Amino acid sequence: MDSDSSDTKDKREDQVKKDIKRDMKKNHPEKYAKKQREKGAEMTVMRKCHNAEKERANYPATIDRSWLNQTSKTKDDGRRVFYEEFTAKNGNGVKMQFAAVCVYKPDADTFAAQIKRR
Repeated sequence: MDSDSSDTKDKREDQVKKDIKRDMKKNHPEKYAKKQREKGAEMTVMRKCHNAEKERANYPATIDRSWLNQTSKTKDDGRRVFYEEFTAKNGNGVKMQFAAVCVYKPDADTFAAQIKRR
């Protein structure tokens, strides 16, 4: 497959995504707004969780996140729960494994993080 046909395919896929988004926004504004709120809450809990990990790490620059071991879910009450595994160096400079569970409540704008050694 040459690069021209690959570029054309990418452009078509991008256009299809834009068309779907525009259709959703126009014909289903409530669903679109809800999806945007959920997406915002997901990014917020992830960002806040990463910040909590950095604040609690002895050497924040050594944090190595396992992108394959991340999950994010919305509970029935609207809470957004984010789980992530990562490694970082402890106070002695030894690389250790950690797990973070973070909960964000968008309606109350509250956040809690629990980080433990695995």
